[in-house]
Amino acid sequence: MPTSDNTLAPALKPRVSYFATVWLCLTLGLASPAPAQQLDPGAPSAKPVPGFRSVDIGGRSLRYQCYGVGVPTVIIEPGGGTSLETVFSWNRPIGWAVIVPEIAKTTRVCAYDRAGLGRSDKAPMPRTSADVAKDLHALIERTGLRAPFVIAGQSFGGMNARMFAHLYPEAVAGLILIDSSHPDAYPEIAKVLPARAPDDKDYELVKGWREGPDLSKTREWVDLKANGDLVRATGGIGDKPLVVLTQSPQWNDPYAPDDIEALIDAVGARLQAGLTALSTNSKQVVASKAGHNIQFDEPQLVIDAIVDVVAKVRSDKH
Repeated sequence: MPTSDNTLAPALKPRVSYFATVWLCLTLGLASPAPAQQLDPGAPSAKPVPGFRSVDIGGRSLRYQCYGVGVPTVIIEPGGGTSLETVFSWNRPIGWAVIVPEIAKTTRVCAYDRAGLGRSDKAPMPRTSADVAKDLHALIERTGLRAPFVIAGQSFGGMNARMFAHLYPEAVAGLILIDSSHPDAYPEIAKVLPARAPDDKDYELVKGWREGPDLSKTREWVDLKANGDLVRATGGIGDKPLVVLTQSPQWNDPYAPDDIEALIDAVGARLQAGLTALSTNSKQVVASKAGHNIQFDEPQLVIDAIVDVVAKVRSDKH
């Protein structure tokens, strides 16, 4: 389940999951004395990262950078609240900063920052995956990037990938959904969770699992209900290759109380398996140890999945 995504984690405070990311950076030795904003994956990097540039998409600009050569072009859609430029600015490569250079050895891969993240301009809020997909399409048109595209979306990025494939099916040749958020997650979890008394110590946390978090003060204020309705209405991708990467069933979620975690995990496992029905040419890979952020915990799984889809797209062209 998307429980440590930077914006979609059920939490008592809007950006509590940022602290999990900061803790990860510190324990892995990524942070040297530097501005605190560098530890916030959604804040602007201390300095522009060489190679990243701004493109005007119609009164607003987004930051992006492409690496490598080849067809199809892979586009990275990270989890909520994550600026790829900021992640790439950290002193030690982690997550996408490890994965992208490896993909660039096989084909062209592009990283970009959604509105309101890093050094990209803000946009009117609240937003949905449809807004994100339209922004990405505008970026593609303004930069001259050419289809076909393979989109790798993690967490909230997975719903964005699905929406882009729905709105621009001719441009998308394949998808990788990396522990993707699911439009039915919170409604389905609410059905299985027991009632809690207001004086219970986990009352607010469980309420967050039932209703979803309050994102109104985050950099990406996603309207969860409206977004769920929009993504739920999207169709599949036919026989285009799809890999669904899912977190390990052994992973212990720090944001799920122990007495209900098994219930939450069961819903998540069912919904993740159901994502394979989006294509008749799909497979699911379940991580052996990774949590929600598979790109951090088992980056090779993500690399292998992307390379697999790229190879299938290429073979389908011959």
